[in-house]
Amino acid sequence: MAVEALPLLEAEAKKRQGTRNDLKPNISTQMSESKESREYAAELAGKVAVSYVSAAKKLAKDDPETFKAVKAGKKTLTQAKRDIKEKKREAKRQQNREKIAARDFVVWQLATTCPCC
Repeated sequence: MAVEALPLLEAEAKKRQGTRNDLKPNISTQMSESKESREYAAELAGKVAVSYVSAAKKLAKDDPETFKAVKAGKKTLTQAKRDIKEKKREAKRQQNREKIAARDFVVWQLATTCPCC
C-alpha cells in the first residue's frame, strides 16, 4: 500500500527541507520540488487518488485494527471511513443520552422536593 511507502518518502523530503536545491546540478530526477510525499506514494501504488493516501495514513494512525482489515481486503477504505464516522456519531449520541438523563433526573428531583407542590 502507498501508506507503507509514505514514511520513507516523508523522511527523504525532511532531509531535503531547507537545502538549496537550485545550486546542485544532481537534483534527483525522480522527485521534483513541487510534489508532496503523498503524491509520490499515490504514484507508487498505481492509479490511486492522493486523498486516499491521506485517508489511509489517518486510518493507520487512528484505528490500526481497521487499517489491517482494509489492507487485508476485508473492507474498503470507504467502508472503514463510514464505520469510524458512525462509531463517532454513536458515541456522541450516547453522550447526549447521558446528558438528557442527568437533566431529567435534576428536573425530577426538583419536582419531588419542591415545597410548594
